[in-house]
Amino acid sequence: DWEIQFDENKRKIIEKEVKLTNKERELAENPEKDVILKKEIKKIKAEIKKYKRIKTAKIKPFITRYKKFLEEKPDCLYAQIEIAYAYLKMNEFDKSKKILISVLPKLKSSSYGKTLILRDMCYQYLSWGFEEQNKYVEARKVYEKAHKDFSEVLEKNPTQAKLKKIVTRYKKWIIEQGKNIKEVEADEEEIENIDWSLALFESYKKADKGDYPGAISKIEKFKEFSHDYPVYYYLGEIYRKWDKISKSIRMYKKQISINPNHIDSYYELVEYYYKLGKYDKVKKIGHKAMKIKSKDKIDRTWKERIKKYLDKIEKDKRKD
Repeated sequence: DWEIQFDENKRKIIEKEVKLTNKERELAENPEKDVILKKEIKKIKAEIKKYKRIKTAKIKPFITRYKKFLEEKPDCLYAQIEIAYAYLKMNEFDKSKKILISVLPKLKSSSYGKTLILRDMCYQYLSWGFEEQNKYVEARKVYEKAHKDFSEVLEKNPTQAKLKKIVTRYKKWIIEQGKNIKEVEADEEEIENIDWSLALFESYKKADKGDYPGAISKIEKFKEFSHDYPVYYYLGEIYRKWDKISKSIRMYKKQISINPNHIDSYYELVEYYYKLGKYDKVKKIGHKAMKIKSKDKIDRTWKERIKKYLDKIEKDKRKD
């Protein structure tokens, strides 16, 4: 009964959270409705808080009863697993995980029966806990371990139909987790790209207003992702706008050391050394850039510009 009530309560919380998100979005789009919407948002938040209290209150007596039962029968693994499940429902996964991990080694059996049913429950609850936290890699590891364990038992008992179903189920779940992992990785990459684009936009806005330190701080946050984004190239651009040319050059060189095919950085160095009259450096850097193979239209444009500088040097040389 507590589980049915709990799930109903959880459904209500999710509904209220969706409603809250919509109201907050509406407030952002209609600031003139500030007073009305803020009252509604406050009311929804209070309702969510109330449902969360009820949710916990439904389960706590259940845990208390099982704990009292364990005082009399401390070796009852089923009771321990049920407590772990209750903690899982309360979103206290660390407590749940600790119990399940301690119980699993005690559930060894070479054939299908009550022990393996309990072992199956442990694996499921562990993996569900990881899924609730969107830790799909960890969840898949649990499924893989379960699949391995039950496959070994099935080898000894090839005629047991229930065991075959369990093994098939875990194999299916492993595949599903693989899909979840790919989706999460794609979502994370998309979010990262949006964050980078936004940081770049804000950085240039600050630079245009003369706030160069502020512009640099926006980009520097992405230094750890410099293998994915041309962080040092854009730092070079900000320093160039700030007339800190030596720092700018160091940034372009740093970008090339991370990504030897970043033609934009080569162009900036070629232009800089050409203006200084250091033609040997222009040729060295320019010829290296011209060897980079790329089908990108922008890269081809940079290469054409670099070639113009190289051609100028050759033309001036012939005049001399």
